[in-house]
Amino acid sequence: MDKKYLWIGLGILGFIVLVCVISSLILSSSSTRQQANSLSTPVMLATATPVMTPTATPTATPVGPGNIWEVVAIEENKIYENGFHYDVATFKNLNDPSLMILARCAEPGWPQPEIGDRYVLNQYGVLIPIEGIGSLLQRFLVIEETTP
Repeated sequence: MDKKYLWIGLGILGFIVLVCVISSLILSSSSTRQQANSLSTPVMLATATPVMTPTATPTATPVGPGNIWEVVAIEENKIYENGFHYDVATFKNLNDPSLMILARCAEPGWPQPEIGDRYVLNQYGVLIPIEGIGSLLQRFLVIEETTP
């Protein structure tokens, strides 16, 4: 009678091993099929937005009389646009202090100027540090011109 239970136990153990082998074969073929499907399906990857990087050049920006602007105030994260927070600065003209300009930073993440730093306004409406294009300070895009 002991041999009868031994054969029953071995039969059950063999059945369990057989079920485990079959299930592992099914799972491995299923994962191979999923990998093949993921390889054949085109996936759109996110691309980074190009950002201007500063390049140091020794040339200075030509400055005409009355074209020098001084930073009088900076408001951090004033404008939210295209997924970025932009600082807004107020500039006054050194030749005519009644002329004021509001401008937003051109490149988030670039170093912020200090109050009193001087800029030159170019023909495209961009305020560039008076040190020239080699300066690593923030550039500003004119938003509006105001008079007090």
